[in-house]
Formats: sequence, structure tokens, C-alpha cells
Amino acid sequence: MMDETIKKRKIICFDGRCALCNNFVLFVAKNDTKDCFRFISLENPKINTLLEVNIIAKSNSIILISNNSITLESNAALLILKELRFPISALILLKFIPRIIRDFIYSIIAKNRHLFFGKINSCSILNRKKNKQLLLNKII
Repeated sequence: MMDETIKKRKIICFDGRCALCNNFVLFVAKNDTKDCFRFISLENPKINTLLEVNIIAKSNSIILISNNSITLESNAALLILKELRFPISALILLKFIPRIIRDFIYSIIAKNRHLFFGKINSCSILNRKKNKQLLLNKII
């Protein structure tokens, strides 16, 4: 089942204890009209079948797995936004900002995400009934 999901969908790996990350996953799920994405928390034991442990340990980033490649940081965020409904998909135009600048801003937010947006005890995106319905078949 996991192999089929990897072949057919793009997988977003996220920090399940980060409030910003959980809200981003909900935002993506609500705007994923093409049903491109599946989600897995970095705390999920199944993550080890998808990624090398050293990538997980070093990552302060959302991780996008697509076509057997891994994308991190601002490139991952932009590729995710590109697949969402218009006008969100137009944010791909931010790709014209040099990557070094985008990744610098991304890294500041990523390193301070728990301070700025809060930390939760465990992945909470399925706790509310409306989220459960939205993400029913999208969580790995």
C-alpha cells in the first residue's frame, strides 16, 4: 500500500508537533482539488520506510517526496503551493526570488516555528471532526 501511494501521490512529511505545520497541512488538504497529496508526520514510525534517518534528524523543513526525489525548504513549499487551486498556485512566481534568499527566510521561520506559532504534544490535525472528514484518506 505504501509503495502504491508513493508512486501515485506526492507525499508531504511534516512536524506533527508544530502548530504551523499542522495548519499548513490542513490548508493544503482544503485546497488540493487535484488530490495530489498525502501526508505523514515525521513522528510516524512509517516515515523510516520513506526517508533516511539522517534526513529526518537534520530537517527543520517540510519534506516533499515526489517521483522518488526529495525536495526541502522553500522549493518544497513552492512546489506544494503550485499544485493547489488558483490563485494560490500563482505563488510559484516567488520562485523568481533567488533561492538563497528564499531559503534564508524559510530557515528563520523553520528554526523558530515552535516559538512563533506554538508546539503541541502530538499531531492534532485529526482531532476535530471537520478535519477528520477532510483528511480521512490523506494521512499515511
